[in-house]
Amino acid sequence: MFTLLVVWIQHRGSFCTIPESVVSIETPENVTSYRSPYPIALVYHQVVQDQINEWLENGVIKRAPANTEWNSALTVVKKTNAKGEITGYRVCHDPRHINALLSSIDRMPLPKISELFEELKGASVYSTLDLKSAFNSLRLREDHAHKLAFSWNNVQYVPSGTPFGLKHVSSVMQRTMSIALENMPFARCFIDDIVVASTSIEEHKLHLKAVINKLTKVNLKLNPDKCKFFQNKINLLGFRISPKGVSLDVRKVANVQDFPVPKTGKDIMRYCGLINYFRPLIPKASTLLAPLDALRNEKSLEKIWNSKHQTCFDNLKKVLLEGTILAYPDLNRPFCVATDASNVGVGVVLYQVIDGKMKYISMMAKSLSKSERNYSATKRELLAVVYALKKFHKYLWGNHFTLYTDHKALTYLHTQKIANVMLINWLDTLLKYDFKVVHLPGIDNILPDTLSRHYEIENPVNELGGDNARLLNRTAIKLPSINDGEYITPADSEERKKLLLKEHLKGHFGSDAIYHALKRKGIYWNNLKEEAVELVKSCVPCQQFNIVKKGYNPLRPITATLPGDSWGIDLAGPMKTSLNGNNYLLIMVDIATRYCILKPIPDKQSMTIVKTLIDVFSNYGFPRVLQSDNGGEFVNELMQLLAENAGYDHRLISSYHPRANGVSERWVQSAVKAIKKQVEGAKADWDLYVPSTQLYLNSKYNERTKTPPFTLMFGRNPNDFEDFSQEKMKQLRKN
Repeated sequence: MFTLLVVWIQHRGSFCTIPESVVSIETPENVTSYRSPYPIALVYHQVVQDQINEWLENGVIKRAPANTEWNSALTVVKKTNAKGEITGYRVCHDPRHINALLSSIDRMPLPKISELFEELKGASVYSTLDLKSAFNSLRLREDHAHKLAFSWNNVQYVPSGTPFGLKHVSSVMQRTMSIALENMPFARCFIDDIVVASTSIEEHKLHLKAVINKLTKVNLKLNPDKCKFFQNKINLLGFRISPKGVSLDVRKVANVQDFPVPKTGKDIMRYCGLINYFRPLIPKASTLLAPLDALRNEKSLEKIWNSKHQTCFDNLKKVLLEGTILAYPDLNRPFCVATDASNVGVGVVLYQVIDGKMKYISMMAKSLSKSERNYSATKRELLAVVYALKKFHKYLWGNHFTLYTDHKALTYLHTQKIANVMLINWLDTLLKYDFKVVHLPGIDNILPDTLSRHYEIENPVNELGGDNARLLNRTAIKLPSINDGEYITPADSEERKKLLLKEHLKGHFGSDAIYHALKRKGIYWNNLKEEAVELVKSCVPCQQFNIVKKGYNPLRPITATLPGDSWGIDLAGPMKTSLNGNNYLLIMVDIATRYCILKPIPDKQSMTIVKTLIDVFSNYGFPRVLQSDNGGEFVNELMQLLAENAGYDHRLISSYHPRANGVSERWVQSAVKAIKKQVEGAKADWDLYVPSTQLYLNSKYNERTKTPPFTLMFGRNPNDFEDFSQEKMKQLRKN
């Protein structure tokens, strides 16, 4: 091998001599683009200057001519090894504004992976070769070089070689390599990665010598550190090639293989949630899952887990690892990448849509380090994107693909003029790829969300009814009816008014609430709805505090699978200080049932909020997800400590976007409005009305679920102040 490497000669300051390797920058006529330099930290100034000097010495760049109307900004990014250790720095320029203007690009098709594998059949010895500074080896058209001008230290330069980041360069490189390796059936390439395959070691030596000689002849250089010689099997594009054939690279599903043995029912739900997503592709999935599914409601599995469960658990792993779960990638079809990030991890998935069906190719997840968990939501989401690009590099590089994210801010990734200084270290990775960003709400971004939260249970419900009625079907209880289909009609009009008024005073929630409350109790008469409407119209507090809606602007609902799984919290106030010293109202809403809890509190200090949450969740159980806005009372060290110890995911809504916490926001309005209608001027006693308001809100008919929140939460109707189901009903019947 060392004898062969002597053949490799490094030609400094030279470019590939293949005519087709020259890169053009075709842009519309009379259009220019100028970007001012980004601010670069002083500690990196010498790094940039050294790189400029080296480029000048090697002929990679030269001074720009006068009156150059184009300019790009320079950036400095860290280079790291496989262990994450910093090995140096790379100076590159940001050509995103140039990519947006390209009117004509090289569309050299990439090789079909199936054909590539077929051409490697029969070989027993392999080597993989990696080109050094491949893109820089491609010469720019001299009359186009000014379009990639950049400035440093008050001097403007233009490159002679192709810089990093132009989206069509991978196609040019593929064309160049195809020409360079022409008439060499033992060598195949994918952009700048070269595979040499032979049937014997002696033959392989000759093949390697021929390839290296040809690359040297056309001034293409190798990177010895990334080359692997004389291998009996190699990993290529996520697959393992060996004399036996093509198999799946087991690292693609390592996250499944490393899943620990479940300790609790919650662990079972996470594991089953992952398996269920692939249910249509797993033979006899119900049979395999049944023993584990029976344990999902157990708190501890220590005394329950047996050999049957372990066998089931192991067999499911084997199905995922050995079965046809991950589809064969079709490089002629577009790729899609979906990403998501939580407070503790990021999850990504690579897939294609073929014949209307999603074909999953690879999925990855990683936990966040202590420092990464302190990132803002946007930065965590961007970290997930960078993680996906690195993990799926072999599939995405050189292809235009679509990136789906549930974080709206990332849709502006390609259009911001100046890169955020904190994110500039990731720019080097982003510039390699050609993609568009599409916002996909989190409810649809299912698989990445599942992976990033360590395989939370799947199939979230959009609504509690309809096709996604799992929660409703599971918790539905046939409540006893006082009439079994027969409504009671009070004959006395005064009695009807009393019934209407009694229901109306339970929160002043409007005519629909009165109507459904009476019908649930088996009371009905003609014109019930009309009389309820007239009562509300004549109510002074309702006319004073009700706000007419200006159009319909539906909120996107947060979803949850079970009662207590997900809660939203918000704060109302400050209000007039009550006699008990309370100034604020903390509202907590269970997302699945819409059951609310109202807590008057004296202040919004973090300690007060945390104590109140502990008090409530000690009775109802801690959730899996807690959602709030970005207020200081919710975003602090105490809240973070509570989340870590209680094991829930504290999700923050986007700044200046309260609709994302729409459930809590809406209940804040309802609660405050109901209290104001009841106090009738006694503002100092407002907190005395909070318990009754909570009961009224939870007893109110919910249009979304067609059921009161109290009933969904506890499986029964709340007891009323009066019992209309027995003696009173008999009296009404007599009348």
